[in-house]
Amino acid sequence: MEKRDIFGDDNDRWRFLQALYLFNDIEPSNNILWQVGRDYGRTTFKTIKASLEKRERKPLVRLMADCLMPNHYHLLIEEIRDGGISKFMHKFGTGYTNYFN
Repeated sequence: MEKRDIFGDDNDRWRFLQALYLFNDIEPSNNILWQVGRDYGRTTFKTIKASLEKRERKPLVRLMADCLMPNHYHLLIEEIRDGGISKFMHKFGTGYTNYFN
């Protein structure tokens, strides 16, 4: 294992936290974070979140706690839909990996 840092700066940490919210939905994310690009701020997230809240969200999991370390993270999540953890982790892992790489 390389133990490479996955958070280079505060933008990476902020993107990670945004992804926790955006990918936690039964509906496809349609690459919304990719469309925004790497350079964005909290205002952009508020705008995205506001547009997403116009429709009914159907979360896959309940996020109870998170801990971001330089080269890994911990999540405490509760499944609220059948297969929710697997689907969420797939969407989340793929989304953040695409951003990071």
